[in-house]
Amino acid sequence: MKTGLGAYANLTDPAATFSFGETPTLADLCLVPQLYNATRWHLT
Repeated sequence: MKTGLGAYANLTDPAATFSFGETPTLADLCLVPQLYNATRWHLT
């Protein structure tokens, strides 16, 4: 999970509101459960 979230962080623009711009995409919707689990298992 840490490897995948690290790769995702390298792909995205830190100044953007969402993953790839100013509007949410499917990537943002799929990211929510991943971040929940990372927080639950104390990986973030």
